[in-house]
Formats: sequence, structure tokens, C-alpha cells
Amino acid sequence: HLPEEKNGIKMFSDRGSPDVDELMELALAEAREWYTVGLVPPSSGREGVLCSGLVDYLPEYAETLARALRREVGGADPAKPLEGLRIVVNPGKGSGCFFSDLLSDLGADTRGSIHCTPDGTFPESFGVPNPEKASMVDETIEACHAHDADLGVMFDTDADRAGFVLPNGDGAYEPLNRNRLIAMLGYAFSSQSPGCTVVTDSTTSEGLSDFLSGLGLNHVRYLRGYANVIRRAKEITANDETDQVAEVAIETSGHCAMRENGYVDDGTYTAVKIIGLLARSKAAGTGSLLENIAGLEEMEYDRE
Repeated sequence: HLPEEKNGIKMFSDRGSPDVDELMELALAEAREWYTVGLVPPSSGREGVLCSGLVDYLPEYAETLARALRREVGGADPAKPLEGLRIVVNPGKGSGCFFSDLLSDLGADTRGSIHCTPDGTFPESFGVPNPEKASMVDETIEACHAHDADLGVMFDTDADRAGFVLPNGDGAYEPLNRNRLIAMLGYAFSSQSPGCTVVTDSTTSEGLSDFLSGLGLNHVRYLRGYANVIRRAKEITANDETDQVAEVAIETSGHCAMRENGYVDDGTYTAVKIIGLLARSKAAGTGSLLENIAGLEEMEYDRE
């Protein structure tokens, strides 16, 4: 979300995302070791360290998502598990642009996808992608109408937040974000991990709490900030005395981390869960996914 000259990276391991102290400890330890064995080149002055090699990790990362989608969808064709689905992806010219090709490789029709060419300048005429932004939701709905899509997927700049639009069964599309998205994930996990805990930030609604409770799930509200809800989820799961498992840690903004994905906040993995639910629903011949959250009491909220 920073200006392009201040671009950066995110780091995570098989234990999930490190916090600031863990990251500093890891960076210093590795830097000392790499310098000692001669792997780190000498400083290049004010411009920093110049690297002579490039590692393309995206294919490996994309394959982990493909494996997760095959697992979520199941079915008889592991090569094309998304065959027959029409999905519009709108990554907003951000780092989630690869996701449309990934879904296409797995059989989905993604020809209606928009803004899939990365452009880190985000000109004012377009703006920074935000799946909560009305203009981004509206243009995704328009693209879904044009291609009779089963689902629209939106990402923010670094694709750690996701939002969706779904057909409501009456010829229109509706957004699936904020409390609705949390409710849908709760519905998915109520069968996958009955009685589990969902940790959210403090701005979720009472209607959501009632809905999750009706699914037999525990709803824990915590401090705003995705790092806070993730930390709280880890604490709950690690506490052997309570015997609780926090499967989901999510903010109403769409930042979402799941235990099965190492508590990494990853919007593309959130999309994996929603797409998997959609594919299974289609295979079963059921109606709109929105019917799964029909019992959610929609409540008004104030915008900051």
C-alpha cells in the first residue's frame, strides 16, 4: 500500500507469520550466518545490497493454492476441479493478478476477469484496490453480469484481503464481505471443525455472534488489527486447558488467517475456501451460496 519506491515483502515460515520480535531475531541471526559464510555481498553504498540472482517463488506458491483447491473441491477430475465454473477475478492490478490464471489452469472460465496486469503506480483514475470500496464492488458486479459469473473475487493491493460478489438467485449480485464473509466462513467450518472458535476484531455485529452461535461455534471478539486477532487465535489454540481450536482469525476488513494455512493472513487462501464451497454446492445442485447465511441478521453500521 506504500508508494512504489517503498515496496516491500512479507515473510512467513511453516510456523506462520512471525511477529516483529521474531522477525528481527530471525533476520539478524540469518544475516550474521550468511555474512560469515560469504553469501551476503558487500554493501553497495546508499543503494543497499545488490543481488546477482533471482528466485521466482510464485509458481511454488501458486501450486500450494492449487493443491488446496483440489482438496477443497474433491470430485472425479483432479486436473480440472473447477470445470464448469465461471469466475471473475478483480485483483485491481495488484499482486493477486496471478490468481485468474491459476483458476483457469484448474478448469474455471475466467475470461471475464478484469485488471489482471500488475501496475504498482495505481494511478488516481483507478486508485488503490480495496475489496470494501464501492467502486471496486460495482465494477466487479458489472463484469459478473457481463459473463454470467458464478462468483466474483476481489483482492486488495497485496492480496491479503479478499471480498466477493455472488448471485442472489433473483438475477442480481450481492457483496460477500465484512460480517457476511465471516458468517460464510463460519458456515464452512461448522461442518469441517464442529464447535471451533472464530476470532474477529471488535467491530463485528451482534447479528454475526448470534449466527455463529447458532452454528455451534464460539465467537471471540478481540482488539482491532489483523496481527492482534491472529495472535489471539494462536493463544487460544495453544492453550491445552481450554481444549479450544481457533480455526479462523479475521477482521471485518477481510484480513483473514486460518489455522490450516499456518495462520498466514492470505486473501487468496480465503478465496480457496469460498471457491471450494461454491464448487461443492454446484455439484450438489443447491441454490445460491447466500442461502447458507440467510439466518444472519443484517445490522446497520457506521463508517469511519
